[in-house]
Amino acid sequence: MDWADGCRLIVVGVLPYHRVWYVQANDTLASEALPMWVKSASIARILSVVSILILVIVCANAYQRMLRADEQYRMATHHQSVTNTLASLIINIQDAETGQRGFLLTGDPAYLAPYEYGAQVVSTSIDTVESLAIDDPTLQEDIRQLKVFVEAKLDSLRQTIQLRKTEGMEAALVVVKMGDGNRLMKDIRELEGAMTQRQQSLLTGELQRANTEMRTALAYVVAGIVVSAI
Repeated sequence: MDWADGCRLIVVGVLPYHRVWYVQANDTLASEALPMWVKSASIARILSVVSILILVIVCANAYQRMLRADEQYRMATHHQSVTNTLASLIINIQDAETGQRGFLLTGDPAYLAPYEYGAQVVSTSIDTVESLAIDDPTLQEDIRQLKVFVEAKLDSLRQTIQLRKTEGMEAALVVVKMGDGNRLMKDIRELEGAMTQRQQSLLTGELQRANTEMRTALAYVVAGIVVSAI
């Protein structure tokens, strides 16, 4: 082999029985001297590596999308919890009001049971909503105002009940007819309605984003299956 002519030795593969081909690299490409099965095997290995890389990227993206969707579903659940608690708050105030009215009309202490229960659960509902508003300044401000209205409403109920006990029904009805209790209930309903509407809007947005993320993640999964099948 003439070294002056630029001959070189390339080891291109090991065959059974340790056979090695030597290729002279003149003006002809070395790859043209490779056996066809060696070329095919090299291409297959390259495609396999590329497929694995693509599959890893696809799976990573799908996983990230699923994580984002999970967080958005969690936030949607949070907004639904606030909505449910606000609805319970209104129901409990109504229960307390019903018990108060029954007692004012009859003087029967049995009617105080729903009032006392409703007033107690109202306080619990307020505490629950406050705990859910830790990361929401707007909700915190709404709750502070709602708390003022609710406490004033409960004070009004307590006042009329005490008047019924000490001075009779007529004295209690005078306070009721002044309308402060009704105005407070209207304020509570209006604020609760605005709060619920905002929470429902946030919930809808979170669900839409979560569903979009899940659809995208599914598309990545399908793409990954296709790539792995190739």
